[in-house]
Amino acid sequence: MKLTEVAAAVIERKAADGTTGFANEFLLGRRAPGTFYPGYWEFPGGKVEPGETAHAALVRELAEELGIGVLRADPWLRREHIYEHAHVRLNFFRVRDWCGELHDHVHSALAWQRADGLTVSPMLPANAPVLAALALPDFYAITHAGEIGIDAQLMALASALEAGLRLVQLREPTLDAARRAAFVHAAVDLCHQYGARAGQWRPGSGRGGRRRRRAPAGANAGDAGGAAGAAAGRRLLPHAGRT
Repeated sequence: MKLTEVAAAVIERKAADGTTGFANEFLLGRRAPGTFYPGYWEFPGGKVEPGETAHAALVRELAEELGIGVLRADPWLRREHIYEHAHVRLNFFRVRDWCGELHDHVHSALAWQRADGLTVSPMLPANAPVLAALALPDFYAITHAGEIGIDAQLMALASALEAGLRLVQLREPTLDAARRAAFVHAAVDLCHQYGARAGQWRPGSGRGGRRRRRAPAGANAGDAGGAAGAAAGRRLLPHAGRT
């Protein structure tokens, strides 16, 4: 089956949130009758034409489908999916700045959604990992207690969590097993207190050395190690998050 390149847009806006202040919303469209998967929800976009870049296809498709102009589109995720009728490679862009008024020319409906609370369904099968990635913060912190000391790192972590950090990768290859275990326990407990996710990195565990690790039950833990594909890592320095 021939591979078809597709450009897909995660069109974002800031929306008021009664509990957390502000949260990103993204636009979904419901596929119209007479198309494959009618009634399913998808991210706007379409096929990349011969000689066209994915970015150029994105700009063209959003103008045709929604009547908007793209001011900023950042390359984000790329994934392949095999449907009954096509083998597609989806090139996702985060569209954080755009102009014009939305006019639906292709879909049967449009809806602004949040990753932590979808109100529409069903979604196209290829989109489940994308929705999971959208639920992650834009960046995560990387610890280095082996270099600056455990106490200093825990102080920096607490400060960053207080400032809003919600995803942490515990990367401590230089600590011995006993000290690493003690640090991981303390760091995960600290993340638990702030509802943050924590994951432990271990060398030689695959996926570039990233390995999943769950925090204790109820800690809202996630895979910080596996977030690198969707979020940017930043080293957690002493007193991070303080001004």
